[in-house]
Amino acid sequence: MRSSEIADLTASQVHLNVQHISGAVVDYIDLGIFDTKNGTRRTVPVSARLKEVLERRIDNLGPEDYVFTDHKGGKYTNVRTAGKMRCLCKRAKVLYGDKLLNQKGERIGIVFHCFRHTRTTTWVEMGYSDEIIRRATGHKTLEAYQQYIKLDPSAVMRLVEGQTELASMKRHTNGIKSAQSLTG
Repeated sequence: MRSSEIADLTASQVHLNVQHISGAVVDYIDLGIFDTKNGTRRTVPVSARLKEVLERRIDNLGPEDYVFTDHKGGKYTNVRTAGKMRCLCKRAKVLYGDKLLNQKGERIGIVFHCFRHTRTTTWVEMGYSDEIIRRATGHKTLEAYQQYIKLDPSAVMRLVEGQTELASMKRHTNGIKSAQSLTG
């Protein structure tokens, strides 16, 4: 989710322990067309760890109450989120800011939005389809989505090594019949 979507999140958008038509119990955040940057409705899955946080945060909230507020009940904004991130980065001795560049012209500082790039890239590396990832991230176009994928050379090497291992496995199992062929 974008920081603005998180800051504007209300209790009515959080759906935990919902019985799906498939029989599975699902947890998700429902962002409507007015809640997203590009005006598309999006359902964001909730991880087990985030579910713990959301359960605590929405306890005793009304449907239109903001999920994330400060200790005085003030709503978080992008500016406040950036300020908190800047302080956390300073404490962790991590470069903060999207204007810091190395000699190659690559960004070396981080900002909150970097987490969207990292998560998108991780999902790609895990092998999820572009369509599923785009639905989760809310990218309307393939071009916008591809801007978020930052594969490093080691990811390509893992692919090559994985293909080599797969070919090796096929070579070593050529004479073995499947269990299905043995019963028929």
